[in-house]
Amino acid sequence: MVSVITPSNLLPGVPGAPVFLKPAQAAKILEVSEGTLAIWRTERTVALDYCKIGGAIRYELSDIIRFAAERKVKGLEGPPKHLRGHAGPGRPKGSGKKRAKAVR
Repeated sequence: MVSVITPSNLLPGVPGAPVFLKPAQAAKILEVSEGTLAIWRTERTVALDYCKIGGAIRYELSDIIRFAAERKVKGLEGPPKHLRGHAGPGRPKGSGKKRAKAVR
């Protein structure tokens, strides 16, 4: 499990300082492999920002959080699409949509 990393617990004397993560730490947070991060970087298939400091790759924690938030999928409101228009529990029979017959 990854502990919560905040600027205040890493850099107590520098408020608002960016928090940089090693690829292994970023991979754990995103629940992907380090290899996946490397592929995303080299092939530029995913818009995840990173920094190159010397020869070291680092990810900013705020970028990891933004990246995950941008990929959030909203849950369903109401019944699933395949059940819409069909009688189900709590719905009287015949309450679904009626299809018009095709005219030839």
